[in-house]
Amino acid sequence: MYVCVCNAIRESDIRACVTDKGARTPMEVFRAMGASPQCRMCIPDIRRLVQDVLRETEALEQACALAHGGPADLDRLAS
Repeated sequence: MYVCVCNAIRESDIRACVTDKGARTPMEVFRAMGASPQCRMCIPDIRRLVQDVLRETEALEQACALAHGGPADLDRLAS
């Protein structure tokens, strides 16, 4: 699905920018894509999607830590 029609940026592009390129803000997503905001209508959606991806990644990392070492590993990861 297209999130930014002006720059033809899809949801999958944004997810890749977050996971592969470390983007954490809409502007970082635009930079990673070699684009710039045009009408800016997509910025709230990009912001929300970035946060969703970050939460998903954190939950996955916690699940992996629990699967491979238990709750003690989570304390070590948090510090």
